[in-house]
Amino acid sequence: MSAWSILSGAVRIVLDSGQYILKGNVIGPGSINSALFTSGSGLFLNSDGTVRINDDGVTSDYAAPKFIKRATGDLSDGTAGGGVLSLANPEGVRLIITRLVIDLTGTSSAAATIDGGTAAGATTSSDNLVDGLDVNSSTLIYDNIRDAVEGNNGKTLGEWSASGYLTISQATGTVTGMTGRYMVEYYDPA
Repeated sequence: MSAWSILSGAVRIVLDSGQYILKGNVIGPGSINSALFTSGSGLFLNSDGTVRINDDGVTSDYAAPKFIKRATGDLSDGTAGGGVLSLANPEGVRLIITRLVIDLTGTSSAAATIDGGTAAGATTSSDNLVDGLDVNSSTLIYDNIRDAVEGNNGKTLGEWSASGYLTISQATGTVTGMTGRYMVEYYDPA
């Protein structure tokens, strides 16, 4: 039976053929010892530095996603639904959002909060990932995993329908003058 777990500064992967400790950045390019990726180990080092676990024929209590993808970009200060961000599902299939990070580099000119999450339409407000984040008090880095306690509805994972959108919208006040960037990580569970 295969399994994987996070250790301090490393990922431990246990396959039927043995145990491997990977140090370095497993999701993105990093200093990973390529000697671990030998024929038959089930571990593959992609050309971009990411790690793929070949789970063909291996059973597991939990199957980790094969690839985590990422989208980044600038936030806007639009006041309508989806006015801060309106991002169509980039894959056209059902996705699982694993993280949404908001890097607020400039505050709004007046008191304001934003909501963010998955929605059916480009201009539909949603708060299933970010709920009531204050964007006027100070610049900040918001992470929906670390900071999921904002408001009442923010969650650590979200389902992104094939034809859906990730929207961030003004919830209260006015977001005029706000600046920042977003980063969303997601995977295809199929």
